[in-house]
Formats: sequence, C-alpha cells, structure tokens
Amino acid sequence: MVEKRRVEVARSIRDQVTFTVSIDDLILVMWDNVSGGPHIRHDGYLLYWYIPYTLAGDQYCLKKRCNEDKLSMKVLIIPQEEDDPYYEAFQELVERAGKEPNA
Repeated sequence: MVEKRRVEVARSIRDQVTFTVSIDDLILVMWDNVSGGPHIRHDGYLLYWYIPYTLAGDQYCLKKRCNEDKLSMKVLIIPQEEDDPYYEAFQELVERAGKEPNA
C-alpha cells in the first residue's frame, strides 16, 4: 500500500533512478524549467523542491554519486495522473506551489 503523503522524485526528467519522499519533509516547492543535478533546461515548467541530502542518502546517493557536502538537493517531483499512486500528494504540492508560470 502506498503512503498518501509521499511523492516520487528524481534529479531530472531523464533520470532513471527514482525514489519516494514524504511531502512533510518539504523545504521549498517551486515551478522551474531547469533540473537539479545536471541542470538540464527543458520545455515548460515542472514541479521541483529541495530535500535534505539525508533523505536521499539511502535511496539515491548509493545508486548515484552525490555531493553530500551540500545540505540539500533539488529534485523533480514526477507528475502523477489521477490513477497514479502518488496523485493526492502531488496535487497538494501543486496547490502549494501556486499557479504554473507561462512557458
């Protein structure tokens, strides 16, 4: 069973490694068109947030190289459709982020 207050995240839209985090660990949520990690610019805006490296450590940093000297990392919140398991939490973050900027 999926926890209702979790979302699926990745460092960028092209990243194959994903992990889940609780939206209660939110530092900052925002619309952006530049990814975390490789800083890839993409068309349109997607939802991003900053999470402490300690949250990503076990799930992400063991699979990828991380700069753990920093306190937080920017991650993409993977968009969810209505029938996806993390939809409710994703929608809550969309509301917190406010209106999506024009592309």
